[in-house]
Amino acid sequence: MKLATLRDGSRDGQLVVVSRDLALAHYATGIAERLQQVLDDWGFMSPQLEDLYDQLNSGRARHAFPF
Repeated sequence: MKLATLRDGSRDGQLVVVSRDLALAHYATGIAERLQQVLDDWGFMSPQLEDLYDQLNSGRARHAFPF
């Protein structure tokens, strides 16, 4: 799973999940807005992020955008 943050004017940036080939990304807003939130509750959030990562890589993520 690949995670990144995009600049959004905040200190931490907006969390996104990035595809295996680094071509696409998807905002993780429905799961967590910041990477620190994920790190603080990894056990709960990582399975959800993995699902999004799998959807992104299989072409099923509806709101993916070029990374």
